[in-house]
Amino acid sequence: MPRADAFGDLVVSAVDRLEPRWGLRLAAVDVEIRDAPDIGPEVVEVPLAAHRAPGGQRPTAVLVIYRRPVELRAPDHLSRVDLVRDLVAEQLAELLGVSPSELDPTYDDRADD
Repeated sequence: MPRADAFGDLVVSAVDRLEPRWGLRLAAVDVEIRDAPDIGPEVVEVPLAAHRAPGGQRPTAVLVIYRRPVELRAPDHLSRVDLVRDLVAEQLAELLGVSPSELDPTYDDRADD
């Protein structure tokens, strides 16, 4: 399986596990995966994810996870699974106006490992 497909599966899995509890609110969020962010020379730290709230012509929020920076930060599969779950929880929580641990009750447990 190509790397990009495997990474996409991780992101889908991280979002899907939140679906039973947050399905209606998650329906208003589009999730995108991009290889890397567009950054200029003035950027000090490369972002792993970004989000945009709904507004203007776009009625849905957008969560973007950047594959290459995540893979570089978490080179092995297990650490990548944890990082993707944390990113999804943090970014979606901010979009939905809740804490990451409210969105994903296991969020704090993983952070303490």
